[in-house]
Amino acid sequence: MASDAMRVAEKTGDWRTALVLLETMCDQRIPDQVSYHRCMSACGAAGLWALAVHLLATMCCWQLVPEVISYNRCISACRKAAKGLEAVRLLEQIFEKQLEADVISFNTAISACERSGLWSEALELLKRIADDRELVPDVISYSSVISACDKGEQWLMALSVLSSMEDAAVRPNAISFNSAISACAKVGQWLQALELLKRMEFTDVISYSGSISACERGRQWEMALVLLRSAHCEPDVICYSSAISACEKNGQWQQALQILQQMKRMRRVPNVISYSSAISACEKGGQWLQALQLFHVMSAAKLEVDRICFNSLIAACESQWSLALELFTMLGQPNLISYNGAMGACQSCGEWFQTLQLFQELRKSDLSPDVISFEIVLRACEDGRQEIFLLRCLDDARRSWQVTGRSLRS
Repeated sequence: MASDAMRVAEKTGDWRTALVLLETMCDQRIPDQVSYHRCMSACGAAGLWALAVHLLATMCCWQLVPEVISYNRCISACRKAAKGLEAVRLLEQIFEKQLEADVISFNTAISACERSGLWSEALELLKRIADDRELVPDVISYSSVISACDKGEQWLMALSVLSSMEDAAVRPNAISFNSAISACAKVGQWLQALELLKRMEFTDVISYSGSISACERGRQWEMALVLLRSAHCEPDVICYSSAISACEKNGQWQQALQILQQMKRMRRVPNVISYSSAISACEKGGQWLQALQLFHVMSAAKLEVDRICFNSLIAACESQWSLALELFTMLGQPNLISYNGAMGACQSCGEWFQTLQLFQELRKSDLSPDVISFEIVLRACEDGRQEIFLLRCLDDARRSWQVTGRSLRS
């Protein structure tokens, strides 16, 4: 009866019930390995890795000898909680106890390292499996290490592991390729990402979102659009947003707006990133009216406009100083970019007094002016013939730890 209840507790992840049942069994002096294992699993499912490890340590109190499966349950608990180093220590204990770790032991420990961002530890575990005469690394082993390299921004190592995987006659799956593509995308290696995409037998939306992201970071907006249009699956919001961002980085504001419209036609709901990238594209293209229209659409959709988006809007309104100031005042906590954008708009429109007021606000805040700030205010001083303020600003600029006299353009 207790064993049936323990089975249910394990299946549902009810760690409290599992502990109560195990404690009852211990009181009756009838605990067994299976009960301990199920209790460990329940604790692991709840992310209570330390409790699972504690249970492992108490098994010996009942003359129960931990087996490989006992350690595997605890390693799995560490994986769930992203405790890579603890998982590796448990794996070492298997060998210290002269037990034979299996592929599951290694794969689970590798996955724990992957979740913890420990790519070098994951790679070392893969080498140990490959060097073991009794064990053979499988697609899970390799894919987890590639994913770990992706998270650690080790794109060359990710490609190396993928290559060694094929050399070992282990067929890469979509996860293997997608992780390698993602690693390439993070550093803008778009050609490598496209080569991997071409080699895939079965692609999915993750394959394309990663490849489009690689083109975005590699500033290949045309290729990003080609991928978006030729995808063998329905592009998701991430695909569209990356394509919009690719256009934004290359000043293609019209293309960015077209993709945003296409996104809506395909019933994909744009998110904050989609709109922010489109607004930034309009800003770079000097399209302040388009940027404001997108801002109003965002607000109507009840999307939270973040500071990055506001800064792009302020910069877009460089020729409309009153709008730039209105947007600036809507910001709860402006940063230096916000101040520079608002000051730049005022100065470019000849509103030198407003520029100096903003600069004084900036000096009173916790922020420190940078070279851009001083250059804007110096131009405003010249416009307003404010010689005394100009001299004071020059002195402040030279004494500032952020800038030197040589940093300021003449």
